[in-house]
Amino acid sequence: MEYGVKNMGENIFCANCGRLISQTGEYDSNFCFVCGAPLKLEAIEMKEKEIKEIEENLLKKINKK
Repeated sequence: MEYGVKNMGENIFCANCGRLISQTGEYDSNFCFVCGAPLKLEAIEMKEKEIKEIEENLLKKINKK
C-alpha cells in the first residue's frame, strides 16, 4: 500500500489506487474514498500508529500461548 498523493498539475491522485482526489489542487479528505489509503501526513501517522498497535497486540497474544 502506498501512502499520500501524486500531483499532476492541478489534479491530485491517490498514490495507492490512482483515483482522482481533486481537480483544483486542494482536498480535505484524510483518506482516499475508494481504497482507504491515507492521503495527508496526519492520516499516515494515524495509520502507522494503528498498524503498530495491531502488531503489538498480536505479539502479546502469540507470546501468551
